Amino acid sequence: MQIKNLCHFFITLLIFITLNSNLYALSWTTQRITNNGVLDNFPAVYGDYVAYHGKEDGNQEIYLYEISTGITTQLTHTQLGAAYEPAIYGDYVAWYASGGPYTGNTAIYLYNMQSHNTSQITGTTYTDNNPTLHGNYLAWTEAGYGTYDVYIYNITTGETTPITDDFINDYAPALYDNHLVWQRFEGGDGEIVLYDIDTGISTPITNNSRYDGSPTIYGDYIAWEGGGEIFLYNIVTGETTRVTNNSSGDGYPCLYGNYLVWHGILDGDQDIYLYDILTGETYQITDNHVTDTFAAIYGNYIVWQSGDLGNSEIYLAILETDSTVIPEPCSFILLGIAYGVLRLTRRGKIR
Repeated sequence: MQIKNLCHFFITLLIFITLNSNLYALSWTTQRITNNGVLDNFPAVYGDYVAYHGKEDGNQEIYLYEISTGITTQLTHTQLGAAYEPAIYGDYVAWYASGGPYTGNTAIYLYNMQSHNTSQITGTTYTDNNPTLHGNYLAWTEAGYGTYDVYIYNITTGETTPITDDFINDYAPALYDNHLVWQRFEGGDGEIVLYDIDTGISTPITNNSRYDGSPTIYGDYIAWEGGGEIFLYNIVTGETTRVTNNSSGDGYPCLYGNYLVWHGILDGDQDIYLYDILTGETYQITDNHVTDTFAAIYGNYIVWQSGDLGNSEIYLAILETDSTVIPEPCSFILLGIAYGVLRLTRRGKIR
């Protein structure tokens, strides 16, 4: 190979390595959102808000925390009842509740942060839970005739549509734009299903002998827990990537952008982990001696519940990226040498 061609190859290789290197450093700061000595659970985050359920007034209620102001608002007052597992997106917070003024079985409720109005979306004849929100849609599962089915509600039109209607249990829906994923449980085995709301077409994502559940979706990616590990599926390419391989009981993944978070046990207790899809880097967000679980992510915010023995609190990590991190100096030295040799070849001094 001529020196000129070798220099071209060398420069191209260095540029490729540089562009595909982790050119930023990821760090985070952590703050405690609740500090009340009672159970605070299942946080969800969107924009400047964190929703969770807690027992500050003695009952299980839904709370909304504003990150920028530190103000907490109690959204429900169930008296003798209980409200659980909030979902949040845009101007809306959804949850399911039972007992007290919410008579009968559990029902799905939707709160508008602009109007401050709460609407009951489902009746109380059956057990409705697992609410999820995205865009103009609210989805949940309902136990109607002995098995669970997935339903979807159009917030604008007020129309409710059953997505599944069979004798198979369908749980844990998750929404992103016009896509809906859930776990289908049949014969002791859980599998992940992808549904296109516009076309009405369902596509099985997994088909194996292990238990797959707790799906999450964002953009072109679906993640789930399978056999105690975390898996990532690219909708466009159809490629599945095993994110964890440690037999540590990894679970409850959540996706946003290029980030995937979950909880796992590596050092004797559950901690929160983050995976960067672009770089393949995994970061341990928490490292303590208590149980950290049920992480959620939106933007540069990660929230989770932390605590043991009947007392869990809500925590927030704020991600920070430093784009000033550059490749090692030797890369620039080699690149400069190659560039200098290339200039000499152009002047005819080296052939």
